[in-house]
Order: sequence, then C-alpha cells, then structure tokens
Amino acid sequence: MGAFTTSMTWRIGRSWTGIYPMSTDHKPIVGRHSENRVSSVLSGRGNGIQLSPAIGRIAADTILGRSATFSPSVDWSHGRFSAPPRSAESES
Repeated sequence: MGAFTTSMTWRIGRSWTGIYPMSTDHKPIVGRHSENRVSSVLSGRGNGIQLSPAIGRIAADTILGRSATFSPSVDWSHGRFSAPPRSAESES
C-alpha cells in the first residue's frame, strides 16, 4: 500500500480558496458609467463588509438619479481610471 492508509486521521486547521477581486488602486468602483446608463458596484475586496453602508448609499443615489447624499473622501467613480485626453499636438 502507498504512503496513505485508512488508519490515518487528517484534520484541516484552516483553509480558504477563491478569487479575491480588487481594483488596481484597492478602492471600490461605484457609480454610473460616463458613456452609458450602466451603474455598477465593484471591487469591495476585504473592506466590502465595512464599506457596504457607504457603497449602498452611493449606488442607490446613482440608480435613482438623486444628488449624492454621501460622498467619500476619495474618488470611487469609474472616471479615476480614465487617462487624460491626448491633444493633437502630442501625437505629432
């Protein structure tokens, strides 16, 4: 018989598996996309449970078309990933 026998007892002390989604700057992405009507709430990562009240409020305001009732101290919009527009002069 091989190295494992039926008399051996195995115990897993701790285990986790799965994907861990996050944005490149490790902050949530919340709001309406600038080019269409799609609203999204992405990348809560490990802070998702702590940030969920703020994320939920921003998402609700966005979806309902209301003025923001809450504003985080950092930018959580999609726009922070947009590169500044290039001028015609910089391409020549």
